[in-house]
Amino acid sequence: MASNAREAMERLASESFSLVILDINLPDQSGFEVFTEMQAHKNYKSTPVIFLTAQSEISSKIAAFSMGAEDYIVKPFNALELKARVEAKLRRADSLARSNVSLCKGQLQLDASTQRAYSLEGAEPRAIHLTPREFNLLFFLAKNEEHVLTRAQLLDAVWGGSGEVFDRAVDTHISAIRRKLGSLSGYIQSVPGAGYRFSCLKHSQSGSKAA
Repeated sequence: MASNAREAMERLASESFSLVILDINLPDQSGFEVFTEMQAHKNYKSTPVIFLTAQSEISSKIAAFSMGAEDYIVKPFNALELKARVEAKLRRADSLARSNVSLCKGQLQLDASTQRAYSLEGAEPRAIHLTPREFNLLFFLAKNEEHVLTRAQLLDAVWGGSGEVFDRAVDTHISAIRRKLGSLSGYIQSVPGAGYRFSCLKHSQSGSKAA
């Protein structure tokens, strides 16, 4: 256990952790800033992070989930509930690591073992820099290609059905993924009144007509 941000970053640099529980109100730095530093670190960009904090404002929760946090628990908390949530996040991370290691859909390649995404449009693969949450969401959509997935299904699969997450968190992450996909953004289709579908078919047909 680290008492401040500096100590936390020192331990992260010298030790290995499967999951991190992080407070927002640290004495020397915001927990949000520590999370940002973790995502920039190659060894921890895919590590699940649970915020455990006294801040109950909706804006803080939305900020945490938008950044890619796995969960957000408000103090005071039940120790058994925290234990259950931690175990659930670890099981999900392990399941993803053991699932299909690589997916290649159209001109998009996803590597689950490293949580890296690549565009195969050019002569050389182009890295698409996604947060862990964005990668997991895109991977789940691509794995269920051509199936319409509701926001509730996406929340359950990627966020673990946490009661603190809102439907709009899915929309926010989808928008961010589309921006990063660039010309491949058409792979993610909105289905009015239902949710989202991953499909390479329409995108490929459009590309053929333009050629």
